[in-house]
Amino acid sequence: MELFEALKTRRSVRSFNGQRIPEEDIQKIMESGTYAPSALNAQPWHFIEVEDSTKFGDLMHIHPYISSLASASHAIVLCADTALEKAPGNWMLDCSACIQNMLLAAHGLGYGAVWAGIYPDSGRMERFRDYFKLPKTVVAHSIMVIGCLSSPLPVVTDRFKSEKVHKNQW
Repeated sequence: MELFEALKTRRSVRSFNGQRIPEEDIQKIMESGTYAPSALNAQPWHFIEVEDSTKFGDLMHIHPYISSLASASHAIVLCADTALEKAPGNWMLDCSACIQNMLLAAHGLGYGAVWAGIYPDSGRMERFRDYFKLPKTVVAHSIMVIGCLSSPLPVVTDRFKSEKVHKNQW
């Protein structure tokens, strides 16, 4: 898939057909995240791959917006080790860039995915910390639900609005 086509056609997908994604593709998706930019190249990300569907019910219970996990193949919890930061406070930006790469990689491989935030909801962050027994310096940023598409993606619509472009000043 050509880059600009991928950027324009990627959509949040919340409906999956229940088929399993091969492990090598899940690895490619996580690897793609590691090529994202990060402040001072700190690369604070860590991934928790959840492929055991018996854990999906627990995750849906602790996060109110991932019911699509019921028919998904995997969940990937993206975390940041704040001890790795070289520019304190930038871990959430680093992880946002990382997960965008992962979403595009999933789309490029023909899968559907949706990004659900964990950060900045402190209660949700604590529930994920407890569930996964995260080390003290590690914080949960987001969860990506990924699976095989149950239906074609919607038709591309033009999102660019020239009136939102301001040159040299507002």
